[in-house]
Amino acid sequence: MNISKAELFVAGLSLAETTDLVNLGFSLGSLPVRYLGLPRMHRKLCICDYRPLIDQLKSRFSSWTSRALSFAGRKQLLSSVIYGKVNFWFSTFLLPKGCIKAIESLCARFVWNGNVTTRAVAKVSWSSVCLPKQEGGLGLRDLTIWNTSLCLNLIWLLHTENESLWAMWTKTNRIGDKNFWSIDESKQTSWIWKSILKLRPIAENFLKCEVGNGDKASFWFYDWSPMGRLFKLFGHSGPRQLGVPINALVSSCCSSTGWNLRPARSPLAEQVHIMLCSISLPSSSSVPDKFLWQVGDITLQSYSASLTWEELRHHGQRQSWTCIVWFKGHIPSHAFMMWIAYLDCLPTRMRLASWGLQIDKSCCICNHYEESRDHLFLRCSFSEQLWKLLMRRMGYRPFLFHTWTAMHSWLETADSTCPYTLRLLVVQATIYKIWAERNRRLHCSVSSTPQNLLRDIDRLVRNVILARKNHKKFHTLMQCWLKFA
Repeated sequence: MNISKAELFVAGLSLAETTDLVNLGFSLGSLPVRYLGLPRMHRKLCICDYRPLIDQLKSRFSSWTSRALSFAGRKQLLSSVIYGKVNFWFSTFLLPKGCIKAIESLCARFVWNGNVTTRAVAKVSWSSVCLPKQEGGLGLRDLTIWNTSLCLNLIWLLHTENESLWAMWTKTNRIGDKNFWSIDESKQTSWIWKSILKLRPIAENFLKCEVGNGDKASFWFYDWSPMGRLFKLFGHSGPRQLGVPINALVSSCCSSTGWNLRPARSPLAEQVHIMLCSISLPSSSSVPDKFLWQVGDITLQSYSASLTWEELRHHGQRQSWTCIVWFKGHIPSHAFMMWIAYLDCLPTRMRLASWGLQIDKSCCICNHYEESRDHLFLRCSFSEQLWKLLMRRMGYRPFLFHTWTAMHSWLETADSTCPYTLRLLVVQATIYKIWAERNRRLHCSVSSTPQNLLRDIDRLVRNVILARKNHKKFHTLMQCWLKFA
């Protein structure tokens, strides 16, 4: 034993006895304690208990490398580094709502501001951000549902043959000869154990039992029969109707001659008798019971957090424009801007005025018409000149888009004049540069010309093609881009 790494916890000892033990070289510890960075206690976590996690995230968000990231870089940091940090806590505790809300607030501030100390000016609601990209989101995960998905693995561990020390201890000391599904959560003293028991209504939709000899399968609570969970059909009156104890196993309800049930006294009980007579007796089988995790039509031999989350999460409507925004080879910052533009959530003057702000609604570039998304990017005189130059550069006769829907239809249509990937690169770079030009004129009083923006877009497109020249879709793009230069 390494005394420098050990702490002494005493109970029921006098001060003299405690002093004698401390004199042996041990340091005296106090509850609660932390193990691998996690607080170990029986009560509900307080703010001071999960404060180390919040502080750790704040320090990561506040580092100079994080502050220098673009919108797309911040999103990538969230989905990789930050979510990886919280997974360790999420797989152990069902965290309080206040903790999850605090983490989501930090994430939202970081994504939209790059600074967690100021309030976030969100362009898109966090519930929409947490949708998959195919449904109009950024592919981040809703933390509440993700926490539930990871904690459901604890229930799976209690029903499988594994080497989990926690599962073995829980089966011996908390469950004992009782049934996991019939334990009264209100009579439990441990908050962690209560939170696990509260997940039973969700877990019962996934946990299935393939009955062999019936030595592990609960007669009432497991989904082992064609009629599903029998307790769900009968309720608390089931044990009285069938004469089967609430904690009975399937093997205890039959013998080599048949099922040991009370004669049917109701139509439902009669249906159960008929159903049991149509299946083979577990007593005649030597195969042990087997537990499965079923997600939709997929039956798994082991637990899958990702598939479980996919089943539990909120599902949005699939969007047809996601392949245009997140195409293979996109520039992350340009795709992020295009995503917000497709959702029409950019803070144009018309959008700001709709929130009640008393501001001038005229376009920051032409000052003639109201500044909406379609006008700024498509119908403004400055944008029209830029689009004409770009159309010639891509080999088209100059034409204009009057609505965002028209531009979307043109991007979806394949033709032989210009490769599909090249068109997407040019359009995303154009939207990005027009918005940057609008902000420069508004905040810095610096203006440029369509010809200057064309040179900037040309440089951007060339750099992207050169950086991805080894990709199959980019082999011939430079030749196509320079053909009409």
